[in-house]
Amino acid sequence: MGILNSCVTPQGRRLLEQWIKQPLKDLNLINERLDIVECFMKDSETRALINKDTLTRMTDLIILFKKLSGKRAKLQDCYKLNQAVDSLPALIYSLRKLNNKCVTAVFLDSLSEVYANMEKYQYTVNSKIKEVSLSFKTTQVC
Repeated sequence: MGILNSCVTPQGRRLLEQWIKQPLKDLNLINERLDIVECFMKDSETRALINKDTLTRMTDLIILFKKLSGKRAKLQDCYKLNQAVDSLPALIYSLRKLNNKCVTAVFLDSLSEVYANMEKYQYTVNSKIKEVSLSFKTTQVC
């Protein structure tokens, strides 16, 4: 793990650990993963952009989803989810630039669906943030 781990997110570290403990046995899945790795290795600019600009700002979604599903989420957690949703268009755009069928099948299709489903949530959260911000400014003026 120490040699292979250059992950920038906690969920990446957990996934790598899972892959080490439970390696793939299906040849098709192994080749699909190798195709994705090759695609990212060939396009170092996109890889660096996703790695530095998108993933480093992404909250730990697994922990966040556990809080949300357990109804223990706080306002800050909702804001973190909103920030994650905000970063999806840039991530989707970067992945599309790779123009790779495996990247599309494994990442793009599901990310695009998640983003489409989260747009209403994002709109609601942004509206509430603006309301709170305006009421806070009004209170300060008075």
